[in-house]
This record gives sequence, structure tokens and C-alpha cells, in this order.
Amino acid sequence: MLDFDAFPAARRALCALAARDHAQARQQRNARGSKRMRRHARASHLSKLAASTESRSRDLRSQVR
Repeated sequence: MLDFDAFPAARRALCALAARDHAQARQQRNARGSKRMRRHARASHLSKLAASTESRSRDLRSQVR
């Protein structure tokens, strides 16, 4: 292992790498959204899907008659 007190530039480089990795991980977590928001988005998507299929089936039934 390097003696970081002897190589301050090496320590700075490692800290910069670690900070960049940390920031990227945080961005990816935030892009997904919180668990609650993901659940809500999925629920609203499913309810919209159900409403659209119901109206479509209603249209088809009225055409059959």
C-alpha cells in the first residue's frame, strides 16, 4: 500500500475518484425515484391501462350490437 502522506497527489486522485463514484451512484438512485414514488407511478399506470382497455371493450361491444 502507498504511504499517502508521502504522496499527497495520489491521495487527492483517489479522493476525486471516490467522490465521482459516489456522485454517480447518488444520481442513479435519484433517477429511479424513491420507492414510494415508483409504486405510485406503477399504480397510476395500471389504472390508466385498465380504464383504456375498459373503454375499448365498451366500444367493441357497442359495434357488435
